[in-house]
Amino acid sequence: MQSRKNVVMILGGALLAALLLLVAAPRAVHAAVAALVQVVNTTANPVPTMDAKAQSAFVVEGSCAFGANLDNLLSECAIGSLYSVPAGRIAILESYSASCAIEAGTSLSDTQYSFTSPSGNPVIISIPPSVPAAGVSTTDAALNLTSYAAGGASGSVIGFTATASTRESQGCKATISGYLQ
Repeated sequence: MQSRKNVVMILGGALLAALLLLVAAPRAVHAAVAALVQVVNTTANPVPTMDAKAQSAFVVEGSCAFGANLDNLLSECAIGSLYSVPAGRIAILESYSASCAIEAGTSLSDTQYSFTSPSGNPVIISIPPSVPAAGVSTTDAALNLTSYAAGGASGSVIGFTATASTRESQGCKATISGYLQ
């Protein structure tokens, strides 16, 4: 009888110890893992992070060739859809640039980026091109300006147009950069 009591007591104690271990173990394991994985962000050892703006950033480049615009006998280089703003989003545009190859004796009169503002109005950003140096057949236009292009209900496009003083056989590269909101 005494040995039965001892066996029951030992089994009861073991069962109680097992139950205690089951309840306490997750906390102990969590504490041990947390102690092993410590992320410390200091100036000496910074933790790399990515800004939300950087996660939706874009840089797009497009090119076009000059072709005759028969309405006014000027030469235009156009990119109808340089970038498509997704529906329901706003593109925050931060930088515009264009580099156009033109023939000697020709001048580039204008470079323009066109899009729709969040209020639904058409916007044209006009950037005067540089005057090419003697013997150089490339002219550039660049502007850092924050502006907003809306995607609207079905998306919208950002376009580019360069206009030369005479008909051209060369072309342009246009670039915009920004991020989506």
